[in-house]
Amino acid sequence: TVQLLGVSAPRGTSYVLSRDTAADGSFSFSNVPPGDYMIEASRGGYVTNTYGKRDNVTPPQILQPGKVLSGVEIALTPGGVIYGRLADDRGDPVIGATVQAWRRIYREGRRDFVVAQTVTSNDLGDYRLYLLMPGEYHVSVTEPSLFGSGSIPWFYPGAVDRSEAQAISVKAGEIVGGVSFRAVPTRVQRVSGVVHGAGGDGVAVILASRGGNVRMEATADPQTGAFQFGGVPPGAYTLVAHTTKMQSSMPLDIRGGDITNARITLPPGLTIPVRVRIEGHAVPDPELENLYFTVRRDPATTGLADDMYSPFADGRLMFELPAGDYRVDITRPQDAYVTSMKIGDVDVLNQGLRVTASSEIPLEIVVGLKPGSVSGRVSGKSGATAVLVPDADRRNHRALYKSARVSSSGEFQFPRVPPGEYKLFVWQEENGGPWLDPEYLRQYEDRATPVQVKAGARTIVEGLVPVF
Repeated sequence: TVQLLGVSAPRGTSYVLSRDTAADGSFSFSNVPPGDYMIEASRGGYVTNTYGKRDNVTPPQILQPGKVLSGVEIALTPGGVIYGRLADDRGDPVIGATVQAWRRIYREGRRDFVVAQTVTSNDLGDYRLYLLMPGEYHVSVTEPSLFGSGSIPWFYPGAVDRSEAQAISVKAGEIVGGVSFRAVPTRVQRVSGVVHGAGGDGVAVILASRGGNVRMEATADPQTGAFQFGGVPPGAYTLVAHTTKMQSSMPLDIRGGDITNARITLPPGLTIPVRVRIEGHAVPDPELENLYFTVRRDPATTGLADDMYSPFADGRLMFELPAGDYRVDITRPQDAYVTSMKIGDVDVLNQGLRVTASSEIPLEIVVGLKPGSVSGRVSGKSGATAVLVPDADRRNHRALYKSARVSSSGEFQFPRVPPGEYKLFVWQEENGGPWLDPEYLRQYEDRATPVQVKAGARTIVEGLVPVF
């Protein structure tokens, strides 16, 4: 069955036409009003496919009066199947649990996962995930009776953390059985412990799941530092304790029993003086008070919010942080970018900020307010992803990486690009693939297009940029 779906029908009305194909798979629609359309094909046992879907390579088709759209080909793939059985730690079937198949995608240059399909286990604890595209999947189960306020997936073959999950490979039309869970957790746990080093200050304690949406908060006893959480679903968590000036965190894997002796210590905050200036501006400078910086853990810690700072007009401020590794980013205004960030001879902009002790040497930050722009055209299909990657000396500075979707006319544009040397890559792969991965970039490095961006200038890339 083939359906013609109006994407932006006139006057807010929807438009749908449906046809069964001929024996050779051909189809046609006539007397179609002008507008934007998608064409969807479906058949029992095959994965539905859509021509012109907005997040696919082919954009929606625009039909002008009198236009004929021909030669449309839509491939249908036989759906794969994953099935298995769920049992709890007593061997009883787990009924009504949510079972999900997760597939790998690429988002903002990183590998990520999205849900491909969701089903519910039956009265025997059996489940069947069907109509799966070829590829690798992680299978998770969420037991509903535990999670009144959130949910934590439990990954096959029995992992609380996705990094420990076993990938299930499925070919076109393949049926993969025996993907069973033999000890699905069905009982909540208690977590208790003590916060040390608070000095009598009020301490907030947070228990936040990694890979789920459970977040619990408590206040530690001001005299003893004791805290307790009840009704905790088994899973992988981060335990966070913080005051207005101190914070600390630790991982917790909660499974198979209560945790009664969690101990977390709040170290004293360490101070880093900071001096900020804007290129070409004298100090004091009222514009400095419009700048905002975030200081984030590297890598990020679940449950801990980023700290935000803004300098005074004289460019001074003070970071107060626990020991650890950090990245400092400028977030406002939109046109602002960091050109230099150093403590003495240490290049903090590219190496990151490592805090081990209080410092008397200031962190010197220089900010630019004159970004350039880059535009051009590609040689391949629309729907590709263009990515600007900074030169090798600046590749640890993630804010310099820029991505843009190629339009239906083959054009791309990057506004607000900090000055410097870049390489331009264009990929047909979904969202450009894992372009933050150095090994992935290395495969295409010698074929990338060099681009130089000057302050406040518009750069137009000459010729057609090749698509990988």
